[in-house]
Amino acid sequence: MIFVDTGPFVAKYDVSDVRHADALRGFGRIAAEGNRWATSSFVLCETLTLLARFAGGAFAAQAGRLVASSSLTVIEPESSDR
Repeated sequence: MIFVDTGPFVAKYDVSDVRHADALRGFGRIAAEGNRWATSSFVLCETLTLLARFAGGAFAAQAGRLVASSSLTVIEPESSDR
């Protein structure tokens, strides 16, 4: 399982990000190799907040729907992790 942090998510959905092409290749490679991927609810909140700030709420909502429909495993941190 591969943990994905905020940077790669933002780069994947923001075509103006200098790492956009790298992120697309990386996510494609994860899928092609049959790897599973995971992130935390904290990372998702941070990602969608950044996307909303830079590209608008509608764009962030669409990205959120795409992420939610994927094979992503969302890890809910324990209260001690906060």
